[in-house]
Amino acid sequence: MKTFTHILFPVDFSARCQATRPPVESWVRRFNAKVTLLHSIQIPLSAYGGPDGYPIVVDIPAMEEGATARLRQFEFPGAERVVKIGDPAFEIAQYAGNNAVDLIMMPTHGYGTFRSLLLGSTAAKVLHDSHCPVWTNAHTENPSAGSEIHNILCAVETASGDLIKFAEELAQAFGAKLETVHAEGGHVSQVVREAALEAHADLLVTGPGKVHEAFGQLRSNTYAIIRDSPCPVLSL
Repeated sequence: MKTFTHILFPVDFSARCQATRPPVESWVRRFNAKVTLLHSIQIPLSAYGGPDGYPIVVDIPAMEEGATARLRQFEFPGAERVVKIGDPAFEIAQYAGNNAVDLIMMPTHGYGTFRSLLLGSTAAKVLHDSHCPVWTNAHTENPSAGSEIHNILCAVETASGDLIKFAEELAQAFGAKLETVHAEGGHVSQVVREAALEAHADLLVTGPGKVHEAFGQLRSNTYAIIRDSPCPVLSL
């Protein structure tokens, strides 16, 4: 049966992050997993100055102290809390790789008029760089990241045996119904979206290549699949 032992929850204090907290809590309880909250402080490039300017004085210790206090107030009983200085995506992927994290759960972002076209740079980089599954909530203005999982849809191509096995074990862990959709050719993300709506999926499982298989079009369409999915997506 599929299980997770250490879940990493990147926290940026946004409304979408708050909306992600209930499903993270649910997965932590389901798998009796350790959970780490990670907040990364990104120093603006302007702080380093430029060819025609002087660097701006930035009180990094004070910023770190403030972030630590704020993270301490973020409600999540029993969680370990870590503050890092650096690019959020890099710090998330590096922490996951160095601390035996086997699942990252994070919100997607994308701002303004073009939300439907943009996944968000941090989520995109984490999906590309991480070596463990990444869960992202529905990429909508009001993400309905439900905690209950009754129906799982697995988007597969040919030679996706490991992906299907993973989805079967996950469905068993949740006591959920599993359906598959063969996504190859045409508008892959729209095919998967329509199948998820028809299956009333609470979770979509797909594979961008983190299990070292050739996922072909699924790999090249991962961002679009996540962007268009009506439900949270778990990417291997």
